Amino acid sequence: MIPGAGTDGGTFYLAEQLNHTNAEILYIDFSSMSKQIAQTRARMRSLSNILWIKDWLESVPFLGINRFDLVICSGVLHHLKSPSQGLQILNSAQLHTGGAILMVYAQYGRTGIYHIQKILRKINDGGRIVSKEIRNANALLKILPITNWYFKRKGVDDINIEDIELYDRLLHERDICYNVVDLHDVVDTGGYNLVAHDSPESRIAMLLKPSVFLEDKVPALFKKSFIIKQLVGEIFNGMVEQHSIYISKNTKSEAIWNRKGNAIFANG
Repeated sequence: MIPGAGTDGGTFYLAEQLNHTNAEILYIDFSSMSKQIAQTRARMRSLSNILWIKDWLESVPFLGINRFDLVICSGVLHHLKSPSQGLQILNSAQLHTGGAILMVYAQYGRTGIYHIQKILRKINDGGRIVSKEIRNANALLKILPITNWYFKRKGVDDINIEDIELYDRLLHERDICYNVVDLHDVVDTGGYNLVAHDSPESRIAMLLKPSVFLEDKVPALFKKSFIIKQLVGEIFNGMVEQHSIYISKNTKSEAIWNRKGNAIFANG
C-alpha cells in the first residue's frame, strides 16, 4: 500500500518488480490530477497490478481493504494533523509481520527553510491566495542575502525551483519536523520498531562522522545510548533534511536474501 502516492515513481518501481507475481499494489491519493497522471504512467509501462483509490490516508480503516505486507509512506505523515494517528492507521492495515518505508522531515537540516517559512507567513499575513503567495516567495528568494541560513543547505537548487516544489517547501500550511529522538517516539507510538535509516549517508552523518571527530575529545558521549549518539550526530552534521527509515511490526526484522519469492526494492 502506498498512501499519498502522488505521481511519483515509487509505485511503478514496486509494481514493475512484482509484475510477474500475484501481488497487488494499492495506490491511494486524494488528488484526482495526481491519480490521472500516475495511471497514465502505469499504462505506459503496461502495469496491471495496481489498484487505484482516490481518498485520504485517514479513510483507510473504512475502505474494506485487506492487510498489507509493505507500506511506503513518503512525505505524507508530516503534513497530517496527527502524524501519530496516521501511523497507527497504517499499522492497523498491516499484517502482523508487516513493515514500512517511511519518510518525514528532519528538524535541524531544514532550519533555513523554517526561517523562510516564518518570514513568508509575516509577509502574506494569513492570506491564502496561492498565486500571490508564490509571487512573494519568488521575490524573497531573489533578494535573499547569501548569509541567510537557507543557503547553508546542500544538494538543492535553492532559487530556480518549480512553483509546486516552492509551495510545498516554503508555503505549506502544515509542516511538522522531527529530530531523531522524536522520530523514535512517533514510531513507537505508532506500534512499530525502527529498523534502520535507509540512506547510508544519513547513517554516516548521524553516527560515524561524530564518532571519528569526537572520539578523543568527548569520551563521555560514547557511554550514551544509541539514540542519543544519533541525536548528537544529527545536530553535529546539520545537513540531514529528511529521515527516511525502515520500520517493522517485529522487534527483529532482517531480510533473508536467498528466500525464494523475496523482492528487492531498489530505491533511487
